[in-house]
Amino acid sequence: MLGPTDITHILAADIALVAPFGFKGAFSKDVSSVVATEAQSGSVLTYLCKSVAKNANAGQWLQSLIAGMQKRYPGAALSAEPQPALGAGWSGLVQIMRANTGSGKPLRLVLTAMVLPEPHDPGKQRYVAVMLEVPEQEFDQRLMHYRRFAELRLRVGTVESKPSDRAEPKLSLLTKLDLLPMDDTPADIAHVQPIADAQSAPLTRASTGANAKLGSGSAPRVLPNKQALKAIRDQSEAEQSDEDRLVLAAKGQRAVSFSLLLTFVVNSFYKVPDIPILLTIVLSIALLFYATHGTLRMASGFGLKKSAKLMLMLASSVPLLNLVCWLVLSRNTTRLLREAGYEVGFFGVRT
Repeated sequence: MLGPTDITHILAADIALVAPFGFKGAFSKDVSSVVATEAQSGSVLTYLCKSVAKNANAGQWLQSLIAGMQKRYPGAALSAEPQPALGAGWSGLVQIMRANTGSGKPLRLVLTAMVLPEPHDPGKQRYVAVMLEVPEQEFDQRLMHYRRFAELRLRVGTVESKPSDRAEPKLSLLTKLDLLPMDDTPADIAHVQPIADAQSAPLTRASTGANAKLGSGSAPRVLPNKQALKAIRDQSEAEQSDEDRLVLAAKGQRAVSFSLLLTFVVNSFYKVPDIPILLTIVLSIALLFYATHGTLRMASGFGLKKSAKLMLMLASSVPLLNLVCWLVLSRNTTRLLREAGYEVGFFGVRT
């Protein structure tokens, strides 16, 4: 996700990189390489561009980058197969790798490679790469931010010299804020008014009963209607980033995996006469709720509609059908996580 403090760096006549404010480096136009570091996260960003003969191949370029990283970090290994990458005005490949620094600290490497035309020489092309070296703990916390870094931030085509890529602030669906002078007092917050739908019921109620004691000069109490609350919930779900959805799916998969294992353990209690049958039933019901909660999380990670979530929740309560439901969701979650560079085992993501 782009932020309001991001800075657009012009790297060529047709290439721009929108980098987070924290990355500091010698960004300038028409350079063949740039190395920038982010002190807060310890991440290193590298940009490469070199002219090559025509008919160049992004796959060969990516293999060259992988070989370079394996030479720099002996023992570096691929986390998953290369995945296609699609950005603004370009397409290429992205590869995630695992590595360790000389001191043994784990790293994740994100290599994005592409082949671009050479605007000044039709007989040539350009190899372009955006590479990230990220501490593993930081990478795990913001997986999709780094996985899609180049896709969201590298722009190819007509480049503007002014910073027009900064994100605009979003207005809430519940309120409409009047722009106020900076020297206004906090009392000006009272100018915030709810947005009322033209065809919905009024959002205010008459001052009766206990509310009448407030006096005739008091402002009526503002109560958001159902449509406004529904709009807020829908907006919140729509604004979930890919990273948020991936985290939800991973947590849901882990919950379902553990609940399946514990279900076999609890079912064995029925054969133990010393364990009260009531306790076994209570534990079985608790595990069913835990598994259903994990199912809903995986469904949210895939962005399914509420009707689909309801059907999955009902299916999770039916014997045998719940196993089919969990296995299908878990398989899809595993594929999604592996495409993002995670290693996935029986109990979900391996940390």
